[in-house]
Amino acid sequence: MKTSITRGRLTELRGESYFDKHDRDNLFIVGTYSLLDAILNMPMEKVLEKIQSPNTVSEALLTHDGIYSPSCN
Repeated sequence: MKTSITRGRLTELRGESYFDKHDRDNLFIVGTYSLLDAILNMPMEKVLEKIQSPNTVSEALLTHDGIYSPSCN
C-alpha cells in the first residue's frame, strides 16, 4: 500500500512541468492504481469494473497508452 501511494506521488511530481493541477491529480490516480491488480490479486480489467475513473486513466492502466502513459511523460 505504501509503495502504491509513493508511486502515485512520484507520477504526479513527474508531470508537474507538463500538466495542470487536474491532470496531475489523474497522474496520482494512475500511479496509485497501477498496483491495485497486485494488491487485490485480480486482473486490472476486473479492478476497473469496480471503480469509476476517467477514460484516460483506464486507458493508461489497461493499455499503457494515452496522455498518462509512461511513454508520454
